[in-house]
Amino acid sequence: MPAKRNGQTELLESKPPKATLLDFLPSASTLTVGTNVTPNQPTAKPPLLLIQERDTRYKVHATKKGGFPVTIESRAKGKHVTVVRNVSGDAHALLKDLKESLGAGGIVHENGCQIEVQGEHEPRIVAFLKAKPGLLVGVKAAGIMPPAPQPQPTLRLAPAPTPADPPSP
Repeated sequence: MPAKRNGQTELLESKPPKATLLDFLPSASTLTVGTNVTPNQPTAKPPLLLIQERDTRYKVHATKKGGFPVTIESRAKGKHVTVVRNVSGDAHALLKDLKESLGAGGIVHENGCQIEVQGEHEPRIVAFLKAKPGLLVGVKAAGIMPPAPQPQPTLRLAPAPTPADPPSP
């Protein structure tokens, strides 16, 4: 901004522009400070899409009878753990997502297909697994898989009246 001193106009040194959120986004190199972002410009993916992409790295398979592979077991000194069995894929990524969702600790067993989460979290883990489409494989309980088709009932027709019967008034 110009300032007047002794009848002369001088330019004051300006401060560097403040950092904005756009400076920290990956697509910030294509944008300049002070421009408006239009919907047509590519921007960084929202965090929700990143979580959905991460979910395809692991799956949880049903038990032999088609139930949820989530149980609660007792440990020493009265401690309880929730066990998720039949995990395929990246069990460490599933454990990380469960720990973030539940706020509890946990471990992956050496075989890599079983996860233990500290505490009794069976209903919350089942809800977490149901909320992610394609995560549960072969589970029949609680409406995950469509029910088996029911046989259609047969229609029985009443016998046609015979001409010998008088019509009823």
